[in-house]
Amino acid sequence: MARRAASARWSWTGSKTNVEIIRQRTALFSQPGQPDRVSNELPLAVASRVTNLPPGQLGRDAAGTATVTLTCSPAVALRQAVFLLLGDRQIPLDPTMVLPSGNLRFVVAHAQPGAYFIRVRVDGIDSLLVDRRPAVPVFDPSQRVEII
Repeated sequence: MARRAASARWSWTGSKTNVEIIRQRTALFSQPGQPDRVSNELPLAVASRVTNLPPGQLGRDAAGTATVTLTCSPAVALRQAVFLLLGDRQIPLDPTMVLPSGNLRFVVAHAQPGAYFIRVRVDGIDSLLVDRRPAVPVFDPSQRVEII
């Protein structure tokens, strides 16, 4: 089967089937001794990963505003909808941010003091908050901020 040029490739091998993403939303399935098959379009949700939160406590200014800066991967692209989920609040990305970038800034107006687990929502897909490596899953402590 002829393959079309791809702007990005991703591969996964499991059991005896190889899956390769050859175009946005299209997969190529290969099995030994069988002809290759191309899928219909399929969604592939990729959650951002928060890789760096500021250490220590985050202060508030006189108006009660806190600024949360973090690094995420993959970088956020132009025209993607980006939010910080902080407690029960959804905070939009600082509109002065220049994209694409993996360094993000969120301005939290009327921030209440406390410890919060955070997530980043990019185009409706939330970063992962649960660490499943231990025998009993736990909230990932590296995904927590404290506002004072």
